[in-house]
Amino acid sequence: MSYDTDLAKEMKGRDNESYIGVIVGIVAKENPLTISIYNGAGLFTGDNLYVCKSVTEYKIPFSLNGYEGATVTGTITHEGLKQGDRVAVIATEDNQKLFVIDKLS
Repeated sequence: MSYDTDLAKEMKGRDNESYIGVIVGIVAKENPLTISIYNGAGLFTGDNLYVCKSVTEYKIPFSLNGYEGATVTGTITHEGLKQGDRVAVIATEDNQKLFVIDKLS
């Protein structure tokens, strides 16, 4: 056999894990944020997570001008993830990190 054929067979014969792709994860812990996949078989935290703003806690100040000059001001608080929340996640190509995209209802 040729070198190319031998190399191709060797590469194919490896037991490389398949790409996880898009999956549903569970928030195992809030602080530090820890995401569990496959019923706890994989846990991701810290530098292994890329978290979208839509799943973080943040505050938005607002001001409304109403009838006869009345003004209402306040703050809207967007809650972050809580333990037990289901989240949509996407794995990196090497399955070593997760992008936390959004909370699922």
